[in-house]
Amino acid sequence: MNNIEDIPDRRYWTAYDHFKIEQEARALRRAAIYATASNLWQRMRVAFAHAGAQPVKPSRTAGA
Repeated sequence: MNNIEDIPDRRYWTAYDHFKIEQEARALRRAAIYATASNLWQRMRVAFAHAGAQPVKPSRTAGA
């Protein structure tokens, strides 16, 4: 468990501290959106590949 003394006091944060927190938050959001878009694109590629796939042709035997 975190002790109350371990939590930084926001009254002493500088403008740079706030800037870095916002910068990190933007980076995390950007990474999450990229991962979601990439996952969606991969799923769409698989779905389109299955939708456009040729039907399996029955194999013929040599004696028939």
